[in-house]
Amino acid sequence: MKSYFFRFLAILALLFMSHCSDDTGGINPDAAKANIRVIHAVHDSGTLNIEFESEVRTATISNLTYSMSSGYQLLDPGTYQVTTRSAGDTTAISYDEFTFDSGEDYTLFLNGPLSDDNHVDVFTIVDERDSDPTYVKLRFIHLSPDAPAVDVKINNASSQPLFANVGIRDGRAYEPLPGGTYGFILTAAGQNERSGVQLF
Repeated sequence: MKSYFFRFLAILALLFMSHCSDDTGGINPDAAKANIRVIHAVHDSGTLNIEFESEVRTATISNLTYSMSSGYQLLDPGTYQVTTRSAGDTTAISYDEFTFDSGEDYTLFLNGPLSDDNHVDVFTIVDERDSDPTYVKLRFIHLSPDAPAVDVKINNASSQPLFANVGIRDGRAYEPLPGGTYGFILTAAGQNERSGVQLF
């Protein structure tokens, strides 16, 4: 399997998320606010600053490094201009508008590559983070621009995929699994040959 999977796996480890996420902020503690985090998945960029600007508030997430999450942060609901800049640079490498609703949890993904046109793509997904003490909830999102569609399987490369034929920037719904120990295996979509790296 080609080496692009190795870069992809660094992102995968971040994007398997359960109801007991390590991200700060927790399940939205304030129903009057929107709960937002940003994940840096632009492999060829350095540290990034992300600015949120609305008619009533401006907020900045500073010095976010590749493969890291900002952790959840509360914002007033509303429509924001979201601008991304390389740290120490005034040039915008993304400029997008998003609306965030009260009581919702969101993840914004920054994705590249930056080298194509000095621009990064930004997209958002609503996080359904309601908890169940008997299950862990997993989500898979494909953020490697040079990798093909993939399957994610449990314990055996020949097993039925938990997430099947996932293409770039395809964010699948959460899947519940009983608590336990699992090995997650990545293969090209429709194939039974593992990538050579076990996720967990």
